[in-house]
Amino acid sequence: MISNQYKKYFYVLTHYLETNNNIKIIQKPGCEDAWYPMLNIIYINQNLQYRERLFSLLHEAGHAFIDNEMRHKDLLCFNKNTPHKIRSKKGYVHTLNEEILAWNYGKQLAKNLKLKINYIQLEEYMTDCIMSYVRSGLKSIYGDEINADIIYTRYV
Repeated sequence: MISNQYKKYFYVLTHYLETNNNIKIIQKPGCEDAWYPMLNIIYINQNLQYRERLFSLLHEAGHAFIDNEMRHKDLLCFNKNTPHKIRSKKGYVHTLNEEILAWNYGKQLAKNLKLKINYIQLEEYMTDCIMSYVRSGLKSIYGDEINADIIYTRYV
């Protein structure tokens, strides 16, 4: 798929999130892709190619949908403002669970919006990101006791 198509879909998704969910999308060079629930803002790293921006925006939108679903049910959102260093197995499992859920919500959103993207590439990117969470979580919990660096990722 050509880059212009990913750019088009990125802005289709941006418009959808802003119009239907009142979520503001901010692109900023070098920033970490992130969802800020108290501000209703998603930050996307402007240095990424549009394919990666789209995939990251789908993922962050997944976090937004998870949070909004929890709020709508009057439940507390789990795993918010988690420090980068995970301190327990329980925290690690909760973080990993939310990250996988956010990717799946994002993938479903792309299908609902009928985005004609390469879903194999999305799955590869998604898997890479999830494996990077696995690696960083294992390093946070076990430190030098385990060689988590053996977990190879291509994109992140």
